[in-house]
Formats: sequence, C-alpha cells, structure tokens
Amino acid sequence: MERRFPPSQRMKLKDLLGDAPEGQDWSDIVVTGVTSDSREVKPGFLFAALPGVNSDGASYIGSAIESGAAAILLSDSASQTTNGATRYIRDPNPRRRFAMIAGKFYDTQPDTVIAVTGTNGKTSVASFVRQIWETLGRRAASLGTVGLVSPLGDKPVAHTTPDPAALHAMLAELATGGVDALALEASSHGLEQHRLDGVRIAAAAFTNITRDHLDYHKSFRAYFDAKLRLFDLLPAGAPAIINADQLEAAEIAGVADDRRLDVLTVGRLGAGIKLIGVEQDSLSQRLTVRYQGKTYKTLLPLAGDFQASNALIAAGLA
Repeated sequence: MERRFPPSQRMKLKDLLGDAPEGQDWSDIVVTGVTSDSREVKPGFLFAALPGVNSDGASYIGSAIESGAAAILLSDSASQTTNGATRYIRDPNPRRRFAMIAGKFYDTQPDTVIAVTGTNGKTSVASFVRQIWETLGRRAASLGTVGLVSPLGDKPVAHTTPDPAALHAMLAELATGGVDALALEASSHGLEQHRLDGVRIAAAAFTNITRDHLDYHKSFRAYFDAKLRLFDLLPAGAPAIINADQLEAAEIAGVADDRRLDVLTVGRLGAGIKLIGVEQDSLSQRLTVRYQGKTYKTLLPLAGDFQASNALIAAGLA
C-alpha cells in the first residue's frame, strides 16, 4: 500500500479545549499544531510548558510566544509571561491535559491498540503480538524500545513511550496508512508522565516487576505504582493479561479486579492460559498449554523460560 500521511491538522481552540475561561475569547483562535518542545513551535501552535526533571517548560514560554504560539498550557503554579495575543490554559495536571489534547487534535488511531508494561519482556511481547496479528492477516505494528516497526516502514523513536504529540502523530499516520492494530510498550516513565492517557487502549498486560529505574522513581513502591497506572487507562471490562508466575501476581490481579477489568492469568500457575509442559530442544522448546478446557502443543523457536512466558502473554493479548 502506498504510504500516506495524516492530513494537515487544524482545529479551533474552543473545539479542542471547550469553553474559554471567563475573560478570554477563543472563538477566533485556530490551533495548527501541538508540542511540548519550544523549538518546534510554529505560528498557531499550542505549546505545553510542562514541568520537567531537569528544566521547567515555563522557562520557554517567552521563546514559544516569539515563535508564534497561539496558546500556552501550563501548570497552576507556573509563572506567566503576559502577551495579549496568546491564550493561556492553566491545569493542575498539565501533563495529562496535554496527552488528552494531543489525542483530540490528531484523533485518528488504529482500530486495536494494546499495551504491555513490566520490567522485562515488553519488547518481546509487543513484537510477538505484532507477528501473531500479521499471521492472522492484519496490518499490524509495534512500538517501543526498538522503535516503530510497521508495514509503512520502520523508524527509530527517542523514548520507549514517545511524548504525546509524537505518539499521536504516529498513531494517526499508522491509521491513515491502513494499519489497524498496534502493540506498544508502556514504560514506567511514560505512564507516570501520562504520555499514554489519550490513547484508546483495548487490552493491557503486566509481564513482571523487579527493581529498576530507582534513580527516577526514588522507591520500588513508586516504580511499581507507576507500572500499575496502565490499568487506569483501560475501560471497564477490558482484558488484563498477567504473568501468574511472579511473586506480585496476586497484587497485580487485585488492582486489575478493582479497576473492573477482565483478568486473564497465564503461565504455570495461570488460570487462563496454563503452561502444563515444556520440552526443551536446543534453541527451541515445545510448549503444552491448556486454554478453555482444550490442550494445545506448539513449537516456540526460542529458548528460555522467560520467552515462554512472553509468548503466553502475547497470546493472551492477541
């Protein structure tokens, strides 16, 4: 299929954000782009002045205004550079608001989007799901640590979970190009920073949890809670696939139950897709699994218990 790109985006500020606050008139403001990088601002852009780990986006408001920003999103506590031609939107959680704005601005997404989180296995699971979908005849893509892999061509990404503007531009490009299914990795940074909050996720998985990224999250509990945020992004009744063979499986399943999700556990202790036998053969293994009362045997051309776990999680997602 010929590669196509999303049409040039334009949206009235009032349609993007709703009614203007008292004292502001948004009726004539047209937004031509959204970004949280002041270097990318062009005339008509909405600039999200987000608080960061090393710098505060509010410091770049003046630069964004000079570049023609039509609107500025900033936190309630941020200082404001006055400019009568620029509209200001204050929000107690500007990161989440920006993600929702980016989702609404680009609007178009693949029909099916699934997400996987956990310390290890995310890349393999996302790739396996894409390959399963491709075998079933779907035009599928995966997005994460190794970049974007799709029928439209592969491309690198700066972060495992891209920022909302870049992410939603990719989603729109994929959908416009005929890709109807996407498997993406949800990093702890991306989840805590609300980068996925505007994505319509149909199902999610949790692979495992070990101590990681504590330089950013400060504690294991904070890191764990960031991962668990993925379940907050699912609609009630959506599938939550959980590796039952990890120590934290019961707690993870309990959180999913509290969110009213449809829990499917997989693995040797799994109640959904249960691994009942493994025959190792050099660099491959033959798995025997039970699902919905039936037993299946399948050859997995990869070695290692961790890859068997990743494959079962991918099967549950697919």
